[in-house]
Amino acid sequence: MSVYGCRVVHRQRHEGLQQLVTLAGSARSFLGPDKRYKFVVDEDDGGSSLVCSPLRLLESMDTGCAAVQLLLETVQAHLKSFHMGTVTLVFMVGAWSSAALECLREGIPVHDVVSSMTEGLELCSEACQMSCVSLKEVVRLVGCGPRRQGNSTVASAQGSERVSNGSQIISVATCFSHLPAQGVSKSRCLAGRSCQDNKFPTMIRHNLKLRHSRHFSQNEETTGTEVGCKRSIESSFLPRHNFEYQDIAFLANTVCHGSDSLMKLVTEASRIQTENARCGDFSKCVFDVSKLVTCLLPGFSEECSCVASGLVTFASVEQASIVDRLKDQNLHVALIGGDLSEKYRHLGYNKPSDIRNIGVSLNPMKPSRGDKWVADVSEMLLRLKVNVLLVNGVVSEDLAEACFRHNILIIERVRPEVLKDFAKATGAIPVTYATQLCELCVGGGVQVTFWGGPGRRRSKRHRAVGVKIGAMGSALVTVVIASAVQAKLQALEDRFWGCAYRLHHALLDGKLLPGAGVTEMLCVKHLLKAAEDNVKQEHDSGMGSTYASRGHSPYRSIVLQRMSRGWVDYVAMLMSSTGKCSSELEACTVLGQELRPEASRSTRLSGFWEQPSGQGIGDGQTAAIYDNVTVKLEAWRRALDLVLTVLQTDVEIITGISSTDVQGLEDFLLL
Repeated sequence: MSVYGCRVVHRQRHEGLQQLVTLAGSARSFLGPDKRYKFVVDEDDGGSSLVCSPLRLLESMDTGCAAVQLLLETVQAHLKSFHMGTVTLVFMVGAWSSAALECLREGIPVHDVVSSMTEGLELCSEACQMSCVSLKEVVRLVGCGPRRQGNSTVASAQGSERVSNGSQIISVATCFSHLPAQGVSKSRCLAGRSCQDNKFPTMIRHNLKLRHSRHFSQNEETTGTEVGCKRSIESSFLPRHNFEYQDIAFLANTVCHGSDSLMKLVTEASRIQTENARCGDFSKCVFDVSKLVTCLLPGFSEECSCVASGLVTFASVEQASIVDRLKDQNLHVALIGGDLSEKYRHLGYNKPSDIRNIGVSLNPMKPSRGDKWVADVSEMLLRLKVNVLLVNGVVSEDLAEACFRHNILIIERVRPEVLKDFAKATGAIPVTYATQLCELCVGGGVQVTFWGGPGRRRSKRHRAVGVKIGAMGSALVTVVIASAVQAKLQALEDRFWGCAYRLHHALLDGKLLPGAGVTEMLCVKHLLKAAEDNVKQEHDSGMGSTYASRGHSPYRSIVLQRMSRGWVDYVAMLMSSTGKCSSELEACTVLGQELRPEASRSTRLSGFWEQPSGQGIGDGQTAAIYDNVTVKLEAWRRALDLVLTVLQTDVEIITGISSTDVQGLEDFLLL
């Protein structure tokens, strides 16, 4: 595509890319194990919130800006599919937006920027697939020392509840010198699905199509949302790896990413699930993330965080008297899949259009429609002998008072996964409306008791009492997350779910990628090698139209070099966050020396990838860092899709010509 002509496109008018760079820069401190919290202050009411994730940060911002809205929707879609990986996504959005702006400043046409960056990500995805390490290989490399129960991070013999020890922090590093920079690893594709099953190279071949625009998206290929939906379906059928509990603990350490105390809660939850499912037989470990529930406990130190089987929640002090009457009994339970109120209607309900209310009753003695509904529901619950109501939504105040008078315990805002677990364990059938309840919908075998954890004696100021609800055969496990700083609870809960889903996706993929920047440096080397080969081909075939006429972009090497800087910045930020370098500038200098063609493996960089024995998991063992395969590659793909979408949308706004109309853009010169 020619860049010579009489009409121009000013490079400084790409405001969308510039806004993405600014937004991503505000989330850089969330990368790495040493995450830094941010206070977000609302200028309108003066309120503030403590955030430690890109999603919470973007949700606190004004979404009037189009770039903020696009980035927020991308992060939300990725989080809905994978529940993690948003920090990498946002960081790479900023890095590649900056790379695209640099390419535009050098006069590279938009078409060449898009095609070259797409090709670069495809090359890196293929390189990552060749560097996958199977879970069995990870366990063999990490847990190769003598197995002792004391070396297990969360080994417990104290029954179904355990208080985590947050004082023991295990430093993590990585040593992957045995992995080749090119070629297929011997250990790849040994467990789970084969690497060929992964369709990321196919998904990346979108060229000029706008994948994140609701107006320009195409349905020929599988999107990231569809991938997340497929994985959510597969999560119910996780492959049963023949791992012992200690193996799961070792594996969890490799993907904890600095959240050691929270990952201990995850492994303890796995231990309880295994104990409940196999009656103490640890020959095959069980971990079902859909059976995990979190409960926030303010006012206590983080060391009080613990894990308990069943559903743990906090009820009002008034309901404590109901719990006291119902404890040590086999109770009947009813499950409601929506709000428990007279005016609630399910999603998609259409009110009949041919009915009009033309008058109301003037009789003051006649009960209202709402009062009649409360009386009917209360009578139905008493007739069915329901003792416990688990409601997905909220309950009307009038019905709650009626249930309190009849000693019926109500738990609101229960997750749908919890309702499904209780339905399976008790035989109850979830219904949308209370009027649908019948004898077949009521389950039995539920036990209610006071929770015996650290928050069992709450002060009157908190007005809440810990309650534990369980059933025979239930695989539900509650993780109680405590913190003396109430504003920090939400961030701790987000980090816990990140740990849980890292382990979940590791088991689902059956393989892992080398972490701590090793995979990113592998991508950098592949891109630089591709750029070097491109320059040699240009030199051999002659500069100019001869090389371009063969379908190769004359700017391919420049774009690939700019793109590789994004991963260099990523690794530099990791090195700065882990304390291996005092600043990002020093880390970039070390990485620059490492990437020199004539330089051998630098001692400083090896220090980032290795740690002395004795600081690892056990005696003579070395902890290693790994990343999830599918989550990381999908985060890269979504990041590049967003950058290219904003880039091409900016061009369409500036020129008035579609970015797919290459002929129409030939008369434009980028300044």
